[in-house]
Amino acid sequence: MKRILLVLGALILCLTALAPQSSAEAAAQVFRFRGGSQIASATFSHTEGTFVTTAMIIAIEGFNQSPPREPTRTPYLTAGVVIFQYDTTTCQPEDCPFTMNADGFTDAPVFQFNRDLSSATLKATVTMTDLVSARSFPLEVDLSWIGIGETRHHAGSFGFRESGIIFRTTGNNYFRWAEVSGSVIDLDTNFDFATQTTALAFLERAFGNEIVIEIGR
Repeated sequence: MKRILLVLGALILCLTALAPQSSAEAAAQVFRFRGGSQIASATFSHTEGTFVTTAMIIAIEGFNQSPPREPTRTPYLTAGVVIFQYDTTTCQPEDCPFTMNADGFTDAPVFQFNRDLSSATLKATVTMTDLVSARSFPLEVDLSWIGIGETRHHAGSFGFRESGIIFRTTGNNYFRWAEVSGSVIDLDTNFDFATQTTALAFLERAFGNEIVIEIGR
């Protein structure tokens, strides 16, 4: 389950900040997101001794439409970051408690995205909050993506259910793996998360998507 939550962490972070909810949905923690978007995502992971650190960055630009509350399309732009760390000394990776669990987002990034999925750039300063230590710190993100390999097309639906989380998505997507370079620096400690091994990077254009995340069901 830990791997699934890591992959979805940055996406959930952005959606909870953006998605409008009715009063009934808010009580049930049901998050809905509709519309087209352009997405650049990168995951950096590093193991040092028994400590595993993963930093995920996602930038999303597009239009959101969530009737009946928002019947017309609304433009949006956001960047989110999630950072996890855990110690495997006395546990298996999927069961280890987090020694760091930080997240943050900004709705004022500088994001450029080529629609042919050839490249993208992101510059942003994100205020992060670590839920384990209660420390807040500024994170400077300066990344560039270069698309590699073929562009893949997928239309259809996908979903899964884990303990406490239901995730469903439908839509029409164009997806391309990417190489990413740059920096993701904790300005308080000068630590650069982007110097770690890159585990995942991609560029995506989504059309007519709907994503539903239910928490606590």
